[in-house]
Amino acid sequence: MKRLRIALLYAALAGPTSVHGASPGIGAAAAGAVNVADFGGVCDNVTDIGPPMQRAVDALVSVAGGRGGYVDLPAGHCRIETQVRVGSNNIRFRGKGMLATALVTRSQTLTPIRVISVTGFGMSDIGMTGSGPGNKAVGLDLINVWESGLDRVAINRFAVNVRFSPGINASYSNWISDSFITMANATNIDAQAGTNSLKLRNVAIGGSPAQRGVKVVDSTDFNAIGYNCEGVSVACIDIDATRDTVNNSTHHIANGHHENNTSSVADIVVGATRTVYGVRVENIFFSAGAGAQYPIKLVNAHNVTLENNIVASGYAISQYPYIGNVSNLSAQANRWQLPSFNTVLGADVRIGGADLSAPPASNLEVQGGSGITVARDANGTGSGIGLTFRQKDARNTWVPYGSLRGSLRSAVPGAVTAELTLKGKVRGVDTDYLTLDDTGFRPLAKTFANLGAASNGTFVYCPDCAIANPCAGNGTGAFAKRLNGAWICN
Repeated sequence: MKRLRIALLYAALAGPTSVHGASPGIGAAAAGAVNVADFGGVCDNVTDIGPPMQRAVDALVSVAGGRGGYVDLPAGHCRIETQVRVGSNNIRFRGKGMLATALVTRSQTLTPIRVISVTGFGMSDIGMTGSGPGNKAVGLDLINVWESGLDRVAINRFAVNVRFSPGINASYSNWISDSFITMANATNIDAQAGTNSLKLRNVAIGGSPAQRGVKVVDSTDFNAIGYNCEGVSVACIDIDATRDTVNNSTHHIANGHHENNTSSVADIVVGATRTVYGVRVENIFFSAGAGAQYPIKLVNAHNVTLENNIVASGYAISQYPYIGNVSNLSAQANRWQLPSFNTVLGADVRIGGADLSAPPASNLEVQGGSGITVARDANGTGSGIGLTFRQKDARNTWVPYGSLRGSLRSAVPGAVTAELTLKGKVRGVDTDYLTLDDTGFRPLAKTFANLGAASNGTFVYCPDCAIANPCAGNGTGAFAKRLNGAWICN
């Protein structure tokens, strides 16, 4: 009886038919849903379900048009050895559960599903597995797709499990939620240039032998909120370059769990070759695998926030972030080691802002001579910018106790004087300890009455000292040196 029903369906598809005719497939298409089983699809791990899936898609498109609808797949191991192509809006594949409906291919080169230039594509409650080691294909290829999403899917064991390609126009506002995109030979999720506003929610992106969990290139507004990454060999999340350099659209990485990654670059890499504009990394737990280099590597970045991140075990080079060519960096309340590993509490470091403060300890380690550059307009004027050090007073209030300031002073545009000043407090009064500029070197100034019993080797300027050995007051100024327990002025 089932074979007869399928035969009648094929006959109906071969010639003119009404949507109210005998075909369950066509009738369902008119209602906005078709079942692959009505087009000959079986999930017996032998029969290729690709052609029946394509017939189901085509039937839905021919009847429902741009309204689209659901293409339902049965439970079981569904062998797929023929590519299914979707080129119409609002087509959504729907299975019985990511473990119940499993699309499986043995081909090393087949991309099972390719979607081109559509809006509203969807895939839910389906698993899809590639051939594993040696696979050279993409599992799900999304080219120029808008407002499309994957919900409760498991895609694994392809060279690239999911790829967003730009096509003619950029892909925009797509998502993956409550899914497992794992165990690719190269990259689990490859977001190529122009994949703007891609959102991941509760997604697993790790799994050996994957090299990268997510690779994002030349795109804006990537979001990964709630994810797990374990077992990758290069980087969990690799963001390189930002298409929008004007609006500084933010890439947001939050609520993630990194464990046992052997990241040869870092768990999170930003701007490996070109500048990334706008990155926020917060509430990430890092636990290194053998040989992992850094938890975070900021190579080229502008407007970066690191907040409430925790590193639980040591990385091969450093448990602190690598800071390269970075501007406007804010790092707050991070713990780059847990208490049992000599905790370094989070700091409040703002580079490029008005207040650069660090209570109670810095949480940034700069290696390789890259340094931290604090910059302002070459013709700017004012008190300068730099680093302020604070501690809590008797009232448990953070107060500054020292600073390092650099300033630029200009009488006319282009005529710039640079100055570096080390400041501190003497009896509660802000005092310049050391100043360097193009006019010379000026040490801390102390009056004769305040010279005191300093350590040997101390060198200050005394504005009211007389040139004498030992120093004497009521003079017009002298350099005072502390030698053998006495002050000598000359």
